[in-house]
Amino acid sequence: MATVGERSGDQGTVTTTVPARLDRLPWSRWHWTVVIGLGTVWILDGLEVTVVGNIAGRLPEKGSGLDITGAEVTGLAAALYVAGACAGALFFAWTGASSARAVTGRRHRRPVIGWVRPRRRRTWRW
Repeated sequence: MATVGERSGDQGTVTTTVPARLDRLPWSRWHWTVVIGLGTVWILDGLEVTVVGNIAGRLPEKGSGLDITGAEVTGLAAALYVAGACAGALFFAWTGASSARAVTGRRHRRPVIGWVRPRRRRTWRW
């Protein structure tokens, strides 16, 4: 899979066949779902940043109805952005896990990443 150059005094060049092997894999419906989902989220995130960037400059002006400075807008917006991202991640992780349990009827799942007990000596069940 990967080899390192032969000379001992050299750092060596790593030669690998992984990219060629990945290019030979078939493109499936799952790949299209991931690409379309990530593209949609990317567009919505860009729209959100654009809207917040345009509104944030107008909020500290006189007559906006808010008694707030530019620094408060920036700090408050950053804090609310991070808090909303964290709350959304926790909420959707919880709803996704609970709906998966409702569909499968299982309460306990195997970990996706982590060690599991070996079946026999030197063989691991992933």
